[in-house]
Amino acid sequence: MDDVPAEIIERLDVHPVADVREVLDVALEPARVDTARAAA
Repeated sequence: MDDVPAEIIERLDVHPVADVREVLDVALEPARVDTARAAA
């Protein structure tokens, strides 16, 4: 990931997984709601 700009890396959420089922669990989890943005 050396070629990825630092500002992009700072915004990434990394989820270490052991198998593809865990990938699906993370990918298909409900979206988090930003309460500050939702109130606007």
